[in-house]
Amino acid sequence: MSKENEKKQKKEKIVYVDDGSTVVDMSALGTDRKAPRNTMYSSAKKTKARWREILGTYLESMRMMLIPMLIVMGLITVVFGVLWLIFTFLV
Repeated sequence: MSKENEKKQKKEKIVYVDDGSTVVDMSALGTDRKAPRNTMYSSAKKTKARWREILGTYLESMRMMLIPMLIVMGLITVVFGVLWLIFTFLV
C-alpha cells in the first residue's frame, strides 16, 4: 500500500524565476498563444541592423576563414600535385 500512496502523491510544481541572464526577451512566452506574432515579438522588429553592420559582420567572418581556407587549398594542391607526378611517371 505504501507504494500506491507514493505514486498518487502529486509532484511539486517547479517555479521558474527570471534572473535577467537570458539573451532574448522571454516575457511573451507566458502570454496567450493565439496572439498574433507581430505583437508577441515586437521587440525584435525594433532593432534592425544597418547595412554597414551587416557588411562588417560578413567581412569579419570571411577574414576569420581566410587562413584556414588557404591552408586547406594548399594541402589539396600538394596532394593533387604528388598524385599527378606519381601517375605521370608510372604510366
